[in-house]
Amino acid sequence: MKRVILVGLALLFAGLASAQELKSPRISVAKVDWDAAAAGIVDRPAGAPAEAFAKLNAAAGVSFPSIDGSSVPVLLPYDVDAFIKDRAANPEPPPEKAVENADRFMRSGFRPTKFFVTGPAGYDSAFALTLADVRELSDIRYVEPVYILFSGLAITYELDGPAMPDGEPVKSLQDEFPGIRRYLHESYIRYSFERYGVTYVAAIYCLDTRPRSKILTCKQADRVMDRFLRALSRRIKHAAQIELEQRFENVAAVVHVFTKRRLGFV
Repeated sequence: MKRVILVGLALLFAGLASAQELKSPRISVAKVDWDAAAAGIVDRPAGAPAEAFAKLNAAAGVSFPSIDGSSVPVLLPYDVDAFIKDRAANPEPPPEKAVENADRFMRSGFRPTKFFVTGPAGYDSAFALTLADVRELSDIRYVEPVYILFSGLAITYELDGPAMPDGEPVKSLQDEFPGIRRYLHESYIRYSFERYGVTYVAAIYCLDTRPRSKILTCKQADRVMDRFLRALSRRIKHAAQIELEQRFENVAAVVHVFTKRRLGFV
């Protein structure tokens, strides 16, 4: 009995020692640049970014309920501008057809899933792609839909322990996503980049092996990821182009006013 008590006390003290060694994670909170995110909204109304996003959220909310609950800008492979124009031309589609009609504006063959969660920490989403339906990817024998997990992170944290892989830069996507990196860890490829002060991460489950009809290799997953990210970048590029045009308009306005001044006027 005495021996059992001593063993129990030893385990208790060992547990207390381990608890004392635990350290709190290092937490980083994103500083979201909502003005930059709102700058590319087509026909942006006057007012704060929240007002500008209200119209987009109302439109995208048909396929992505609770999108307005995200604490970071939501990037999607979705042509929301075209959907808004379509909704203006057909303002009252039958309720049973509303979601189906909205999903027609997904880009590059991707389909939304029921997994779309938003909140104070950002958002998590999942998209599906059937490779046989995409000509550029139809040579891949994988027969199941490929699922892409995509998150926008308002909060990130670091824990002590073994260092994570450093990853490698993705040269083919640097123009669209400066600083983007690829990681292969625990049977997932992950691509991480920053936009509007927010960290975004896309992930696909894969195996580093030879191709099979029921196994998606990581090289094959890279091709799917490239397609997904380029579908995202079409929206981001459009936003950047609008912002650049607005800057040139502002400069042109200043030059126009300046040329109206009399010589010597300061």
